[in-house]
Amino acid sequence: MRDPIERALPLEKKLLVVIDGGKGIRKSINEVFGQDAIIQRCQVHKKHNVLEHLPEVKRPWVIRIMNEAYNEANYERSKNMLLSLATKLEQQYPSAAASVLEGLEETLTVIKLELSLSLQKSFSSTNLIEIMLSTIIRVQSNVKR
Repeated sequence: MRDPIERALPLEKKLLVVIDGGKGIRKSINEVFGQDAIIQRCQVHKKHNVLEHLPEVKRPWVIRIMNEAYNEANYERSKNMLLSLATKLEQQYPSAAASVLEGLEETLTVIKLELSLSLQKSFSSTNLIEIMLSTIIRVQSNVKR
């Protein structure tokens, strides 16, 4: 985490950091960047985490609500949709409800920042980073020298 700072990463402004929700990376970001880091939790990972707590039959309606919430342009409406979902899940699936609520604010950062729709889509998940890394690994294995 300190390497970008040592390489003179400019930190005059806040830094948007997209993470998958791992506790270790979150802790490192806090230690290195402190209040200068604005965290966006990966919405794709969040959806997968919530769905792991549900039986197959319940997953389609939950994913539909989460997709609608994450595609909502208004922060308050998006947040209320997710809070309502957690309330609906609480009785039968408390672990799924807890997963929805855990880090909820950080899954809505790009909406709260009112970024353009294309930037919201790009920065709402870690998928772009993961695709780039997997491409580098695949191409690198083809290099002979």
